Parts: sequence; C-alpha cells; structure tokens
Amino acid sequence: MAAKQSKTAPKAKPTAKRAPKKSGLSAPLFTCSGTQTGEVDLPKEIFGAKPNARLVAQAVRVFLARQRQNTAHTKRRADVNLTKKKVYKQKGTGGARHGAKSAPIFVGGGVAHGPKNFENYDLEMPKKLAKKAFVYALSDKAQDKKVTVVKGLEKIEPKTKKISDFFKKAKMGKATIVHSGSENLVRAGRNIQGVTIVRAQELNTYDVVTAKMLLLTQEGLDLLARRGEVKNA
Repeated sequence: MAAKQSKTAPKAKPTAKRAPKKSGLSAPLFTCSGTQTGEVDLPKEIFGAKPNARLVAQAVRVFLARQRQNTAHTKRRADVNLTKKKVYKQKGTGGARHGAKSAPIFVGGGVAHGPKNFENYDLEMPKKLAKKAFVYALSDKAQDKKVTVVKGLEKIEPKTKKISDFFKKAKMGKATIVHSGSENLVRAGRNIQGVTIVRAQELNTYDVVTAKMLLLTQEGLDLLARRGEVKNA
C-alpha cells in the first residue's frame, strides 16, 4: 500500500506594519544642541483630530477633582467639649433661649454644615472619552504651533548646563519636555525654572492643556503615537 502523504498547513505571510497616517501637520525638528534641522510630520492618530473644547474641559475637571484631598474637617456641636448647662434662664432675659454653649452661634461652639474628612470628591469619566480628550488636547497644541520635536535629547549628559544651553540656542522659554524615561534628561532639567519633565506614558490631558510648549523627544513621540491609536469621533 502507498504511504499517505501528510498535508502541511500553508505558512502565513508576515503582515507588514502600518505606517502612521500623516496629519498634514508638521513640527520643527531640533537637535540636542539647539539647531533646527527641518520639520517632522506628526501622526494623524494623535494630532489630526478636530479639537473638542467641551470634552477637554470635562477631562481637566475630572483630573482636578481627583487631586482634591479631603483633609478639611470641622467639629460639630456634638464634638465640642463644652458645658451643656443652660446658659441662662428660659424667660425674663429678653433674649433668645439657649440650652448649651456648644451651639454654633457661640465662640468655641460647633460649626454648622462644615466640611468633613470623609467626603469623596472623585469624578468618573469613561476611558474612551478620556482617551479622545487626550487626543483632542494634543491636536489643539499642534494646530497652535506649540509642538516641537528634539532628536537625541535623551542621550545628553545629566548636567543642567546642557539643557540650559539648548533652550538658549533654540530660543525657547517655558516648556514641558515629554520623554520615554531617560534618567539623564530628568537630572539635567529638573532644576530649571519653567521646565516640566513628564514621561510619555504618564502624560495626561491636564499636562497638555497647561503646557506653554510641548517639547517631544523622538522616543517620546513614538510612545505617544502608540497611546493615541483610537478612532476619533
């Protein structure tokens, strides 16, 4: 009898990675020495959306509410250690009747309707809307020409003078530097007034809105492109 031929499954063809769509917007490209070498196209996924001011404002409100701490606390009249003896007799004084010194109208008495430290100020926002608000905020910055890309900045020496020289030569003022996690960059720029350093993985809508200028490293821009892969409404 003839041996049966074994059927082998056809090998799957390797799928090529999709190139990020161009948004039609570009940002100036600088070297770590502060010299402009041209422009770089910004990916459409995070910079090509039509800004939605209401959604961005909602995301900022949710962020600020989550930062609020419920440390304020006042004592009610039941928590004040004062005498409960009747202040004066019920009738014949011409004044209002009072039964204790702990009443809110007396000095040292309890506080009426004061803040309590068990209040919960957290607000919620759907993840999809929060992601869209992040994309809208970045798109607004790009359209306002407040996005700059720097190549090789994450490999500089951890010296403040290096970052200071870059800002002087590039003629930039206050900026938010977005990087991929370079310790040298953090050490070099953390003592410069007006400069904020944020990792691309931790950048949020509030950081984007409050930034005077977004200074993206090449590695930070790649990470933002991965975060912003969402269909814009």
